[in-house]
Amino acid sequence: MAWKRFLSFLNQNRVLASIFCIGLTLRLWGTYPGYPLIHPDEPTIQTSSIRMVFESDFRPQAYYYGQLLPLLYAVTYIFFFIPLSFVFTLPFHPEFSTSGLTSYFAHIAAGFPLHKIEFWAVHYWARYDSAILSSFVVVLSYSLGKKLFGNRVGLIAAFLTAVNYRHVSSSRMALADAPASFFAILAILVFFNLYKSPKLKNYLLAGVALGLAFSVKYFIYILPSFFIAHLFASLSRKKRKLFFRLTSVVFSFRLVLVFFIAGAVFISLNPYFILAREEAMEQWAANSARYGLKLSWGVLTSNNLSYYSLYYLYHYGLGPILSFLTIVGVVWGFLKHPRNSLFVLSVALPYLYVFLVVSGTGLVRNYSAIIPLFLFFPAILLSDLIGF
Repeated sequence: MAWKRFLSFLNQNRVLASIFCIGLTLRLWGTYPGYPLIHPDEPTIQTSSIRMVFESDFRPQAYYYGQLLPLLYAVTYIFFFIPLSFVFTLPFHPEFSTSGLTSYFAHIAAGFPLHKIEFWAVHYWARYDSAILSSFVVVLSYSLGKKLFGNRVGLIAAFLTAVNYRHVSSSRMALADAPASFFAILAILVFFNLYKSPKLKNYLLAGVALGLAFSVKYFIYILPSFFIAHLFASLSRKKRKLFFRLTSVVFSFRLVLVFFIAGAVFISLNPYFILAREEAMEQWAANSARYGLKLSWGVLTSNNLSYYSLYYLYHYGLGPILSFLTIVGVVWGFLKHPRNSLFVLSVALPYLYVFLVVSGTGLVRNYSAIIPLFLFFPAILLSDLIGF
């Protein structure tokens, strides 16, 4: 089973297990009572999951995020949170001991009094899911850091992610920002494996990884990393003539297959983008206007630099010392590991440019999706300083 393999992996990596526990504790600690249940974006995931489980209604609450997280969280509601909350509720409602889970299910569906919301209440389940899923970014940071830059870099990056203020804060709410980093790093891992071993199986996995990333926060910023992997994989086939290697970069059945699978995964997880296309497009347009974004050359080359976001990232998102180490680390990492650094920077830099320069909004929680990617670079610098 996957859980047994994961526990075995942590048992063999005691330092990583300790770092993971630190990250998990910090994220779960602030979920209840945490921020008041009034955040306008939380119902996009939270309410969608509740409706799936208790009303069998799979229509999205809103289209600002993809439906992967609500679907994933709904599964945990059925197999984990409902049985667990049932146990916590029994002392206060002993009648459920005879009537069982069926009547308790109806009790939850009827709703909780807002003045009596306990930590096991359904309102917090999506927050717990977000905290737990975002904690696994720590493990993925280690895995990608180790694969790209070495074991010590992986451990340092994992620790920096585990305790990062901005990532921890976003992890405590039912939002897509911190979980998006999980699927971004997972996709980069898959793409790097594709570059190292351009087999058909790895192209299929790349399509799945793209579809999953698109289904969290429409994370199109992962595309450059895939194209880099495909480019390097195509050019590395030395047994073929250079002309065929170059043409295979563009004219490739596997390239078409990747996007077909990515589209199939996205549509299967988000069918209402077809069934309710007009409603989805209307909300997309409103959300794009909210961020000042349009798919046009004029908008993409505009300069609306958010000085507040720069101030926030410097003082709080990373902190003054880590900001300096990150800037130096990006230069150092690119000089020392140019190709491997490109897999990470090709995702992080376009995202940073769009939200920091083009959009110019002060919604700093958006940066939670890419902060773990930037943390690889102070980790490279610190690792080299330690090993000097």
